[in-house]
Amino acid sequence: MAAAGNDSQRSKGLFSPVSSPADCPSILAVAAVDSELQVGDFSNRAINPSGLVDIAAPGVNVYSSWSMPARYRTISGTSMATPYVAGIAALFFEKYPDATPAMIEEELRKNARALPLPPEDVGVGLPIAPK
Repeated sequence: MAAAGNDSQRSKGLFSPVSSPADCPSILAVAAVDSELQVGDFSNRAINPSGLVDIAAPGVNVYSSWSMPARYRTISGTSMATPYVAGIAALFFEKYPDATPAMIEEELRKNARALPLPPEDVGVGLPIAPK
């Protein structure tokens, strides 16, 4: 999986395609949503058939660790959303230790919570962790 990219300016009507390496068909492209489940203004979208957004996760105003001396910082980006999906994928691997990456991708897609937004922006929606 990889971050979809942060080149859009949606508030200005400017949409950028999913960037490399997330535009590769074998890579899960992750978009960013905010706390109200709206797409981040910067989050790239599916414009080209080969570069689709697959899934979305929180990526706006995320409080995270940062380099010294700051230690912590609130930042936004699809690179902040991608670790959420990676963490949930890890939980699926824990639940299904013999699963292949393709099987885990299918679990992520199958268990995602659909959002009332275009799939070009959020793919299948928000990943839901296994029970």
